[in-house]
Amino acid sequence: MRALPIGLLALGLMGIAPVGVPSPATSTDKIVIGVLDVERTGTAGKTGEIKKALIKELSQNTRVKLVDIRESCNLSDLKKHGYEQADRYKNAYQLDMILHVHTSALVLGWAYQNPWELDFSLIDLYTKKVKEVSLEINGPPDGLWLRGISRKVLVNQDLDRVLRAKKKALGK
Repeated sequence: MRALPIGLLALGLMGIAPVGVPSPATSTDKIVIGVLDVERTGTAGKTGEIKKALIKELSQNTRVKLVDIRESCNLSDLKKHGYEQADRYKNAYQLDMILHVHTSALVLGWAYQNPWELDFSLIDLYTKKVKEVSLEINGPPDGLWLRGISRKVLVNQDLDRVLRAKKKALGK
């Protein structure tokens, strides 16, 4: 009889909850954002470095917890069929939002002086609203170019709305 409660406690500590039971690891004061691999068009390279720098910059915001999702999915597939794919990520990683980043650039050899365009799409998984932010930079996108993007992408009004929806969904 003691094995069942101990097993449920262990699952809760790992962030895994039985169906229909909210995980004790679910925090109502932080927003969990899944960051997908950067999608690219053209010959844009170094998308792994962009993602790493982006996660470092966004983690400056203490109101969010970032989850590195090592998969790529284009924005139209996330939205398709009533956000079916987005909901799969939500359930698999216990997410409140998904950040999709698309980059395009024409990079020839080491000539990084061409403009890069970064399109950020932040999907609220409760209301299915998408906030989009575009950034054009000259040179390779790295930590210096992404500085301050957190204030543009993670706007307090949006975070407040998602926290209210999360608390309502959890019944708190």
